[in-house]
Amino acid sequence: MATCGHEDCFVATPPTLTFMLENFSVVTPDPTIDRSIPRCRLCDLIAARTRETAAVHPPPTYSSAIERLQNHITSAEQMIGEGIRKEELEATLPSMKQMLANEIWATELRMLDAWKGHWAIWGPGEGPETPDEYVLVEEEEPEDGVEGKPKSFAGKKRKAPMNIKGRALAKKVKRA
Repeated sequence: MATCGHEDCFVATPPTLTFMLENFSVVTPDPTIDRSIPRCRLCDLIAARTRETAAVHPPPTYSSAIERLQNHITSAEQMIGEGIRKEELEATLPSMKQMLANEIWATELRMLDAWKGHWAIWGPGEGPETPDEYVLVEEEEPEDGVEGKPKSFAGKKRKAPMNIKGRALAKKVKRA
């Protein structure tokens, strides 16, 4: 039995490896755990949410880089509107927005990585969307020969946006 005190309602045996492989092809099940011994699902869920929080607010500062970059962009836009250091800020604003987009992408990947341990035991269903809807694909060459998109993430882009249910993102930046 579980030693956490949740044995009355949260302790269950995890799905079998066969079930996991047949029903959740995008999740790699953890073969090292004994699936015949009951586990506390609540404790595994709390551990996954703790890892997710650490992915969004990493130590040692425990502050969100996304929020920090959004604040910098907002203050830069206000300063541009007031005419303070207008030329300099207008030149650096696109790079700041690209840094924000890169940080959003990196945070989403860290969040997915934080949930992989939970999904490897119980399967998907809790946390962010499963990785099958979040695949990296190669960028196609533009037909007119003009580079339209910046070369970030080693020539790869997101196929579908990830729905994080408001945990990491206050708002997404629209790419120009």
